[in-house]
Amino acid sequence: MSAEVVDHITERLVAIWRDLTKVPDIDADTDLFDIGATSLTAVRIRSRVRAELGKEIELVDLLEHPTPRELAAVVATAEIWHGQTWQQLDWSSD
Repeated sequence: MSAEVVDHITERLVAIWRDLTKVPDIDADTDLFDIGATSLTAVRIRSRVRAELGKEIELVDLLEHPTPRELAAVVATAEIWHGQTWQQLDWSSD
């Protein structure tokens, strides 16, 4: 995986973490659990990675790679997520 791709993913992860934690000074080396993240935060990050980056990661990946820089390398090589997005769900009632 190219360094440019990993850098882009790192930037997206930083933005996701800032949004979900409301901590503005997160950078690529901020440890998720040093800023008070919970298991719910981890679930939300996983969901955003699926929705925004189209990749499937496991919650354990966040535990083992708790910084955006570390997790970016995992996301870069992760399987493509094949689930439905919110917009793809059929909300019509028959």
